[in-house]
Amino acid sequence: MLQRFKNNPTIDKYFRYALRELICETFYRGKKKPIKRLGSNLFVSGDCAVVVRYATTSELRFLKSRSWQHCYYVIDDDFFSLDQADELPPEYVARLKKFRADSLPQILSVTTDVVAPSERILDHYHDVRTHLLPPCHMGVATDFTHFDKMDGLRLVFAGTRSHRGDLNFLEDVLADVARDRPNVCVTTFFGKDAPASLQGLANVENRKALSWPAFQRMMLSERFHLALAPNLDSTFNNARSFNKILDHAAMGAAGLYSSTPIFQDVISDGENGILIGPDASHWRESIETLLDNPSQMKRMAQGGVDLAKEIGDPDKVRAFWLEKLDLGLT
Repeated sequence: MLQRFKNNPTIDKYFRYALRELICETFYRGKKKPIKRLGSNLFVSGDCAVVVRYATTSELRFLKSRSWQHCYYVIDDDFFSLDQADELPPEYVARLKKFRADSLPQILSVTTDVVAPSERILDHYHDVRTHLLPPCHMGVATDFTHFDKMDGLRLVFAGTRSHRGDLNFLEDVLADVARDRPNVCVTTFFGKDAPASLQGLANVENRKALSWPAFQRMMLSERFHLALAPNLDSTFNNARSFNKILDHAAMGAAGLYSSTPIFQDVISDGENGILIGPDASHWRESIETLLDNPSQMKRMAQGGVDLAKEIGDPDKVRAFWLEKLDLGLT
């Protein structure tokens, strides 16, 4: 009988994808694998447990019933900055605050080690061992021929609802670009919740939010020319990972990024992305310049893929967990 578990980007990019051939996710007694998945968020190997982002009541019950040499908690959000996160949607903040109050203390009660992509996140966990682990990519573009067919330019804002404030920052710029350039299609994933200025324009596609598996399939199958990651300078945003670089590389797009620490540390400006300050007019200028220079866009997209392969190498995530779970494999 096949067990179906729900995946999310945190599970896949920080654990499952890099170790997929070592994880047993079914009830079948076939070839023995060293890691067993016991729930959507819970993996066990010997006397080590790995909890990724959330934990259900049954998962917590199981964790508390055993004594673990190591219980790793993998998290990629700064739950402790939510009280200052005015840029986030209120309903999203409310849900995370409820998790922080109800579930997080229970997870931490059995946690020995916290794993996160940001020192800003790890700084909140003083009573356990902490480990820095960036996310890995799950595939990158290998074909850039879409830059040779410039009759229809595709520009994407791939952020989800937690990036609503970032989209609001650029909504007027995107609306102006769409109105001024009929050959440019602007894509978001906010559906009917997209800003009003982006509604009703023939060349703005406000797709509904996709499930993580569907979003991953879309990124690997569709091609875009330009992708935007305008992360506002906030405590919550500054604790994020460089995940958007990996997403843009999967879509084969040249990336524009906020000039904030998470991107400044890895982007070589003008080579594998462009760093832009907090002035919306500068974003418009950069977008317009690149849309008029397909060869530069293509070169930057290829550089972005090379960067994603380097900083998001799945072998790095694999090596981290092989060591921590003491699997003795290569």
